[in-house]
Amino acid sequence: MQWEEEMCIVSGNNRAVDGKPPKTVVELWCRSRAGHSLTLLVDGLRPYMVVAQPGRPRPASEAASGLDFLRGMDEVVEITPVGDKWTHIGEKPHWKIEVNQPYEVPRLRKRIQDSWEVTSADILFVQRLLLDCDLGPHILARGEVLWAGDRAPPETRDEKTSDRTIAAGRIADAGGVGIYPTDMVVSCTLDDLSKAEPFRTPFV
Repeated sequence: MQWEEEMCIVSGNNRAVDGKPPKTVVELWCRSRAGHSLTLLVDGLRPYMVVAQPGRPRPASEAASGLDFLRGMDEVVEITPVGDKWTHIGEKPHWKIEVNQPYEVPRLRKRIQDSWEVTSADILFVQRLLLDCDLGPHILARGEVLWAGDRAPPETRDEKTSDRTIAAGRIADAGGVGIYPTDMVVSCTLDDLSKAEPFRTPFV
């Protein structure tokens, strides 16, 4: 069942999900405009850092061997050029280095910081989602209702969403863990999130 609502983000966390490939799901704990508490399980964001060649600006072609070395590292999933970016000594070519899990970012940074200039490696994963998607605390989210408790909107409750056993299995499949202590649990992707105008959030 699909559901859409404006909400305010109260807090967030992320969960590492084993699999091939592994993924990281962001948990956003929110309060809807109508006053319902909910947990959003957001899929689609991969941890990353941005690197450039150290020293003076050089052509991107000179980084080929170094990038090949990075591709051979177990943590690295994908490398994507992101174009020239400003530095204090001039514009340089930069690359986005994607890894499997957020905890691998500081570990990889430590391994390569003598050979590369590393940026965007110290941003909390939940904050990364907000920055990359250009979101504030008030959002519009659309997603699949996985759990709808007694206090959830009546239209979101059916045989699947109100059955604790079925809901727990669907939540696990989406990368969550068990029945969260919120009125609803909803799964979505990055594309399902957008900005909303600020509103007075009914916390009580």
